[in-house]
This record gives sequence, structure tokens and C-alpha cells, in this order.
Amino acid sequence: KEAQSELLKLVQDLDLSDPSRPRIVGSYARAGAPASFSGARIVGDRVVLFGEDGVEIVGRQGDGYRRLAGFDRGVVGAVAGLEEVDGRLLLAGTRGLVRVPIDGGGGGVERLVERPLRGVARSGETLYLLDAQWLYAGPLRDPRATSFFTAAEFGRGLDANLLRVRDSIGVVVGGAGVACFELVGQGAARTLSRLRT
Repeated sequence: KEAQSELLKLVQDLDLSDPSRPRIVGSYARAGAPASFSGARIVGDRVVLFGEDGVEIVGRQGDGYRRLAGFDRGVVGAVAGLEEVDGRLLLAGTRGLVRVPIDGGGGGVERLVERPLRGVARSGETLYLLDAQWLYAGPLRDPRATSFFTAAEFGRGLDANLLRVRDSIGVVVGGAGVACFELVGQGAARTLSRLRT
């Protein structure tokens, strides 16, 4: 149990240039109680850990990392996904779309969209948001609730929990299958396929 607890408190940075021999090039040991983080994103020279317990932002220091800032679940909710725009993080999760400074400093926490979200992704100048039933599109530079419209509907039966966007293709993954869409900026998306489990 103690070893399991330590594992949840440690993040390792691996060099995979030789996949047959991964090499640890840095690590970050969290202070305090273990946190439930399910994802990590590299944003510039920082690593953002996110998940059920909010976000934690760490930066390189020598052979390891040190904590630069953090926003707990009480402030930003459970975080399902994030994007970086102009030095700030857009966090999608149980508290909707929340904007926070990447360094934890000035600017405070702004709640832009109040609907619980399950994902966020950007493509060019468009920001996509995912909830339990809909895919929304809006301008990256103005990510307020009034700026978004419904780009696609996939229904609650999909049980959506993940959004990925690349090369004008949006993929929504859920507990009951996958839906793929052709994205046209802030226009209506076209359904390409629906796969069931």
C-alpha cells in the first residue's frame, strides 16, 4: 500500500529516442497526499498534470521538476482536458470552461462556460467543446458561452468522455462507441462515421 501511494505521487520524464531502452531524464515527486491526475500536457517549458483533483503545473529544475502552481478541484473542478491560449490555460471539466494563468499568478480564475464539459480541443482559430451530448464550436479568441454554437449532436447514448481534433477531423470517444466528424471551422460538422462497441 505504501509503495502504491508513492507511485501515485511520482511523475517521470522519459527519453524515448531509443524505444527499446527508455531512459529517465527527470522526475517530479509530489509533496503531500497523492492526487488523482489522469493526463499530462507539455505546454511550452512546463508540464500540466490534470484530472479529478484539478491541475498542477510543474517546471524543469536541474534533473527534475518543481511545482510552479496548482488549482485544486474546489477552484477548477475535475479537469477532463485543457488547451493553452496566450499564456493562459483553458480547462474543461465539471465546472465548465475555466481560464487560469499558466504561472498561477495574476489574472485569477475566470469561469467562461458554466455547462459541465467532457473535453476541449483547438484547431486553427476554432475552439471545440464537448459535453454529454453535443460538440460546440466557437472562436479561440473569445471563448465565452455566448460565442459557441452546436456543431454536432451525437446523443447521450454514446456516453462521450474524450475529444480529439486533428487535420479537420474530430473524434469523440465514449463508453458506447466512437463518432467521427469532418470539422469546418465554426460551421456545422459533418458526420463521417459512428462505431459501436
